[in-house]
Amino acid sequence: MKTGSAAISNQFTLESADREALSHWTSLLVEELSKQPQFADVTSDLQDEGLQAFVSIDRSTASRLGVSIAAIDNALYDAYGQRLVSTIFHPIQTSIASCWK
Repeated sequence: MKTGSAAISNQFTLESADREALSHWTSLLVEELSKQPQFADVTSDLQDEGLQAFVSIDRSTASRLGVSIAAIDNALYDAYGQRLVSTIFHPIQTSIASCWK
């Protein structure tokens, strides 16, 4: 949960192993802090509305077809995960080298 705009002046961190409790207390804290005149633009960066899917793999059928669990994992990650696609390198500035002449 963060307070402020682009330049954040205050930040509070709530942690919990219980996702439902974290969501509940975060919304309550945001609501209560928003009522206080000392705070403006109180927001939360809690993202608990994402889509979820549970995948059950028939391991014996996958094995019979010659498909490894790693291949299934990679295919799902390629489709729905985040991978580094490319790295862009900038050329090194050579102006520093001229100082050493």
